[in-house]
Amino acid sequence: MKIQIKEKQKEIEKRYTQIGREVYQAIKAQDEGRARGDVDLLGRQIRQLEEEIREMNHKILELNSEKNCPCGNVVPLETRYCPNCGHKFEEPVKVDEDKEALPDSEPEEELVELKRVCPSCRTAIDPDAKFCEHCGKIILPEE
Repeated sequence: MKIQIKEKQKEIEKRYTQIGREVYQAIKAQDEGRARGDVDLLGRQIRQLEEEIREMNHKILELNSEKNCPCGNVVPLETRYCPNCGHKFEEPVKVDEDKEALPDSEPEEELVELKRVCPSCRTAIDPDAKFCEHCGKIILPEE
């Protein structure tokens, strides 16, 4: 699917080139109105290709069990809060809480193996996370 996306992006670039050529030919002929129909058609084709690319990217995210955050970060589907910007996702996917969160009775040695844990909910978090993906708590940099 990524190859198809690249092909569609190349098609978009071709359309941009065609638009430029049409506009230049119209200017050269001193008839700016001449290119309008062709430019409109090419613009519609570009919008269609962009929509197809968006749909393919969405399918790729679904296949990888991921979703996009408004900040541009890609996060696992079960993420409740973006670790980059703290955005709260409205409809979190139900996950088995026992697999995700660390129990309070876990030995300290096992916690050392993890890069970081949220101080609020004790869920394992990415070392670079600014927010907990599980509870949304702001994560301060390690001192």
